[in-house]
Amino acid sequence: MQERAAFESLAYMLFCYEHKIRVGIFRFKNQTGIETEPILYEGKLTGFQAKYYDTKLASNKDDIIDSLKKAKSKNPGLHKILLYSNKSFQKTRKKTKKEPCLPSRD
Repeated sequence: MQERAAFESLAYMLFCYEHKIRVGIFRFKNQTGIETEPILYEGKLTGFQAKYYDTKLASNKDDIIDSLKKAKSKNPGLHKILLYSNKSFQKTRKKTKKEPCLPSRD
């Protein structure tokens, strides 16, 4: 799918731009958990994931959590994982809460 490949390339370029990387980041084909090898940025080991979905983000909650767990198991020193997605987070429908449908994982 061309859209998925284009989105993953965009996420990679955005991550590099946001972290002032001018020469690229080493990566393996089909790397587990995160898209590239983690980088050291401001003293923290940082990685990213690009998630392109055809369905709502909340419908893919288990996939996102699973990939975060895989990233952490393959890279135990990770401090931060940025998630780039083509879908927006949506507020929960519960009237007592004002947070995204996906809980944050620390």
